[in-house]
Amino acid sequence: MKSSRETDDKTRVDSTDESKPNSLGKRLVWGLLICVAVVSSLWAFQRLTAPNVDASLTKPLEISNGDRASSSPVAGESEAQANSTPDLNLPENCLTAGITQQTIDDADHPLEPLIQLAEATLEEIDRSVEDYTATMISQVFVDDKLQDEKYLACKIRNQRTGDDGTEVPFSVYTKFLKPANVAGQEAIWVFGRNDDKLIAHATGLMNLKRVHLDPDGRIAMSGNRYPIRDIGIRNLVVKMIDFAKKDLQYDECSVSIKRNVTVNERTCTVIEAVHPFERPHFEAHISRIYLDDERNIPIAFEGYLWPEKKGDEPPLLEKYYYTDVKINAGLTDEDFDPGNEAYNYPSW
Repeated sequence: MKSSRETDDKTRVDSTDESKPNSLGKRLVWGLLICVAVVSSLWAFQRLTAPNVDASLTKPLEISNGDRASSSPVAGESEAQANSTPDLNLPENCLTAGITQQTIDDADHPLEPLIQLAEATLEEIDRSVEDYTATMISQVFVDDKLQDEKYLACKIRNQRTGDDGTEVPFSVYTKFLKPANVAGQEAIWVFGRNDDKLIAHATGLMNLKRVHLDPDGRIAMSGNRYPIRDIGIRNLVVKMIDFAKKDLQYDECSVSIKRNVTVNERTCTVIEAVHPFERPHFEAHISRIYLDDERNIPIAFEGYLWPEKKGDEPPLLEKYYYTDVKINAGLTDEDFDPGNEAYNYPSW
């Protein structure tokens, strides 16, 4: 027969064993609450330490179709006549003055005049544009979804031979302005330097070390359709030429021209190419290039996919706008150096 003491000891042991799961559960709950509190505090601190962005740099695009377009000829004129009439508002030496709807319609392929214009534009950029600063507004469909609209402050230096005979490499500096969760992040890429790596950094508490990334790697390409080396107005022209030459071998293409379209008060000629039917060899349903009439440079590109149903709006594939462009800003190697004191790179 068990003694009273043995019974009491067993009761205490059983009670202790039963309390163990409850005690463990409480520890887990408290641990989870502490983790949530720490993460929330870090997130709040990260938000508080995020850099302030000048609101004027992230203002929405202002696009106007102007008072005359290829789709709206004046009374008594055919569309071809309207677009063949010289536009007295075009600046002197404007490259887009040499292309009209009539020249497009008379060409063996409607893309041929566009290629000629693009090649002339490329020559003009190589002759007169050494570097520039701008705000780039972009939005792309990638990873099976339409990404958020991005605003980046850019400094871009075109590849050229300097006055002293030295080779100046293609150089890029970008700084996120929007969206807020990446505002302040900077990236630098210079052709042939830094082992051809992109040098970037995070913001706030995460801004601890410079990160060297493969421009074609998963991290650098996240949310992008093209690597950083493809950025810039010159590359817009190069891609336009490449795509147009590839499409020369196919029919099912129409090209139209629209005058006096303004993008943030810059007057442009817009050339639109349409592939009405979805084919494996076509990149997009609709492609639009916006050419600044005064400066002879492209400042925007839009690409749209084919709608799933007839009558639906074509979904956006990609768009790139360059606003507040300042040509030949006198950029130097310091503008593409992570050690620049005006930047927010960590020291190592």
